[in-house]
Amino acid sequence: MLLQGNRRNAEVEAGQYENAKTLVTSLLKQQDRAELHSILGNAEAAQKNYKAAAVEYQKAAEMDPSETRIFDFGMSLFHLDHNAAITILRYGMQEYPGSIKLHVALGTVLYADGKSLEGAQLLCEAEELNPSDPHPMELLAETEIVPPELAPRIISLFADLHKRYEHDGLILYDYTMVQSGRWSRSTDPPPPHFEYKSVSRVTARDEPPAWARERASARFLLHSCSAVGLAAEGEAD
Repeated sequence: MLLQGNRRNAEVEAGQYENAKTLVTSLLKQQDRAELHSILGNAEAAQKNYKAAAVEYQKAAEMDPSETRIFDFGMSLFHLDHNAAITILRYGMQEYPGSIKLHVALGTVLYADGKSLEGAQLLCEAEELNPSDPHPMELLAETEIVPPELAPRIISLFADLHKRYEHDGLILYDYTMVQSGRWSRSTDPPPPHFEYKSVSRVTARDEPPAWARERASARFLLHSCSAVGLAAEGEAD
């Protein structure tokens, strides 16, 4: 069974989703286990079969309501029904109040659903649970919405991150934008790219730090060039 488990996980990670689904479906006939439903859900989600993924994740969560299984089920519903996703993730928060990943997941779904104040509160709480991880604040910045009621708290969190990672271009850019007040609104919806990018980042497992830093530098360079271009146009006028 260990060799079979390694094989099915390896096939999902390698992108061999149909092979993985065939193997897992066969194994489920022998033994109905939460782990197998989760792996099948992973394969379905990777192929963007979100309804089928949600069905498998739900079965896994009902059999083993762990933090990770509730998280997977809730995030699979993000693509189908925000209200259902919020309900499941709220339940997860009640069961695991110290879970950073559930804070981030629920905060992200709430933002996407237009509930920016509560979403921002949860992302701030996630950051405060682990101040060395910039992920929650980077997600908040992706929304380009800073509820005025939370602006001082958010600025303080970005200030702490900037002190920790003074050479991180993404954090510097986001810190500057938050301080400027340009994102201080709470009624506008997040930008169109937010839902797609946020789901990818929230559900990513062990994002490589090097990748994250390269992305940060690229985004900072892009916005810096834009700012320089705008400044030059202003001087020309």
